[in-house]
Parts: sequence; C-alpha cells; structure tokens
Amino acid sequence: MTLYFDKIKLLLKLTGAPKPVIQEVYKAINYKTMKRILPLLLILILNYPLIAQVDLNVIIQEESSDIKIEGLSLPIHKIALYDTLLWASDYGNGGVYKSIDGGETFKEIAKLGAEYFESIQFLNEKVGFISGDYGYVYKTIDGGSTWTEISPEIENRITERFRNDSTKNQEPDGIFAAYYSMYFMSESRGYVSGFSFNPSLGFGKSFERLFFLTSNGGLSWRLLDQSEQKGAVNEFKGK
Repeated sequence: MTLYFDKIKLLLKLTGAPKPVIQEVYKAINYKTMKRILPLLLILILNYPLIAQVDLNVIIQEESSDIKIEGLSLPIHKIALYDTLLWASDYGNGGVYKSIDGGETFKEIAKLGAEYFESIQFLNEKVGFISGDYGYVYKTIDGGSTWTEISPEIENRITERFRNDSTKNQEPDGIFAAYYSMYFMSESRGYVSGFSFNPSLGFGKSFERLFFLTSNGGLSWRLLDQSEQKGAVNEFKGK
C-alpha cells in the first residue's frame, strides 16, 4: 500500500491539482484509509490530464472493494465531493446517493431519468448539477433532496429508456442524446457536451456533436457550433 501512496503523491504534482484537493488527499493518505481517498482520486480522474488517469485507474480498480453502498447491487459510477459531503451516481439505473460522513455510509436521495449519469458536480453544499444519457440535465439547490430538470431543448428527444430492454424497440425514431462532459464555473454559467443520433437511421448516418452553453443556470441553453466551442472551452479552462 505504501507504493500506492507514494505514486499518488507524485501524480498529484503531475496533474497540478488545486491545493484544497491535494490537502484532502494527503490527509487521507496520512489516515491510511482508502475509503476516504478513493472519492478524491475519482475527482482527479474526472478533472485532470490524461497522463495520470491510467495509473490512478489501476489504483482504484485494485483497491475499490472498500467503497460500497449498502443494498446497492450496481457499482458507483461518478462521484462529487464538497467538504465532507459526497454525492454518487450508480451505473445504469439513474440513482443518486449522498453521504454526510465522508463516504462511510450513503443514502439514496433520487432516482432520475437517465440510466448513466456521466457528470456530477456540486458548487457548495446546496447547489449541484448532474447530466447523462437521454439528454438529461438536472439541478439541485437543496443538496440533492430535490432535483429540477434543466435539460437543453432538443426536438423529438427520446426520454423513455429503451436500451438494455429487449421488450422495447431498439431503433426508435427520435433523437437520442448523451452528455459526457459538464462543468459549471458558477451557479449560472456552465456547459454540457456530448452527442446525439437517431437510432432509426443508425449512429454513423445521424451522429452529431453537441455543445450547449448556459448563462442563467440552465433556464435556457445555446447550441454552439464548432467555431465557437474552442473559445468556450478556453473560457472554462481559464485561458
């Protein structure tokens, strides 16, 4: 285990992680508790350069047996952290869970429309966002107790789950959207990006990239074309 901790310290320097994150990880290392450190490593994987992702993923795969949600058969998919609070989404059923004791215990707080939530972020203990497949984006202002859908408007968007269900048409005529990246720099300004396609036409024939920007907390969104996306990405990177 000591080798893992030494590697983590080195990777922290390589990734240029913010000082608060480094302090929390070092604190977890000192405690020698992987249950506390794993969520922090997941944050790094989601937010920092690819150079460190492979090594961190190996560490998590080998040590992740300590992180479990009682009564949940599905694995944890994504995690957000604020102070000692943790929020997690499951892998494949739209469940959202919260821990108020640093990951020792979790409680299911919501079951939302997406199957796979690919991004979850909390700006503070109250305000958070989550996004995933079927074009769903949600916002909470009470720490996750209630969620409001703020999804970008897409004409003929498919919102009813059909994948992984053999009783349903696997090639419905409509727009399947999925967001694989999301970031809010404030409660009002943020983006989601991903792709869409029409299952009845096929992925290759109908694939489109999506990049939506909001300046009012998701009340409205603007779809950016490719020429606008680079400037928006640089803004969120602080360039």
